[in-house]
Amino acid sequence: MPKRKRTKESFRHVRSRSSHHTVISNVDHHDVQDFDLRGHAKTPDVLQCYLREQCTSNKVGKSTTFCAIKTDLFPRGCMQVLLDHAADQNLCIAHFHNEYGTVYKYHVQNPDLKALVESQGKWLTHLRMTPSPEAVPPKLQGCGYRRTALHTHVLQVLEISLRYDVKQQLLDFTRRHPLRVEFLREIILWDVGVNTTRTQLLALVTRAKALRRLVVHEAELGKEGGGNGEDS
Repeated sequence: MPKRKRTKESFRHVRSRSSHHTVISNVDHHDVQDFDLRGHAKTPDVLQCYLREQCTSNKVGKSTTFCAIKTDLFPRGCMQVLLDHAADQNLCIAHFHNEYGTVYKYHVQNPDLKALVESQGKWLTHLRMTPSPEAVPPKLQGCGYRRTALHTHVLQVLEISLRYDVKQQLLDFTRRHPLRVEFLREIILWDVGVNTTRTQLLALVTRAKALRRLVVHEAELGKEGGGNGEDS
């Protein structure tokens, strides 16, 4: 399998002074509870047993605890187990990092991505889906990209594959509810090809005033005018 081509560009801007920075600052400085789920989520049942063993003493009624999740194998159904555990323990997922490999069934599935951003998007500051060597892109769909744009409010770091964003929806800033990028400091885009245009990338850089780092992999940009500007 051919190695990925990597192209890296960096952009520096003055940080936005929006009042929302108070919210982000609070997220950044809370005590963050780490959950390293790598090797513990081969099935939903395995993950559920592991989370029970790692159960915290944080109870409903106490102040909310923010957590950082790190995963590798994460098949269908594991996300709901994780979200149920977070709700039960009064946890808010601030960081979600998935390292995916070569087998589709162990990737974060499109319905699971939707469930994550719909449930945790208000405080999700880091959303990373990182390929391992020789990995195949996760088969995300239009609704997954749309929901990510619609429900994430305070993203600071975004890493995602655009291979299956065939309608150019994640970075379509002509949509009624485009991706909110005012707090975005770093974005890493994998499998950037004909589904992404130069105009979209320029719009991203222009809008993301806090952006410090943009990394584009396999950049072979497509034709302009692919976005449809409509939400569903």
